[in-house]
Amino acid sequence: MYDAHRRSIALSIVVPIFNEEEVLPVLTARLRPVLDGSGEPYEVLAVDDGSTDKPPACWKICAPSGPSCAS
Repeated sequence: MYDAHRRSIALSIVVPIFNEEEVLPVLTARLRPVLDGSGEPYEVLAVDDGSTDKPPACWKICAPSGPSCAS
């Protein structure tokens, strides 16, 4: 299936996370200005490999209006 949104993304950042609840706010605070400053459309994909903390929930809180969250 053709997805026009996917075609328009110039940068895809894949972030492996495992028990990173405390680090995600710092990561998003550093990553967002760099990506926004690039002027290119982007997506950030968080790949959670069985964390026992709450990284997916934390990721959504850290980036409610910024990078898209996919886990």
